[in-house]
Amino acid sequence: MRNLSFNFSHFKIKLNVILTSHQMNDVSKTLHLFFYFILYLIGFEIFLMMGKMCWDVTINRFIILSGDKVHSILAKQKENEEKA
Repeated sequence: MRNLSFNFSHFKIKLNVILTSHQMNDVSKTLHLFFYFILYLIGFEIFLMMGKMCWDVTINRFIILSGDKVHSILAKQKENEEKA
């Protein structure tokens, strides 16, 4: 009889199963793959969020720069109208 316990911060899993050592290896491999997959998903989400933040900053900077160009063009037009 093997007692497998996995403790997490908000829940506890207990498995009381009769396993051979070969089956134990399969179970541990499966659990490792499962947890690596979850870590991969979390990392991918962080990667996407960082990419979105960088994209937003780039777009906002482009909008601000193009807005500054528009303001400078309008200011030059006003100066030309005042001179005329």
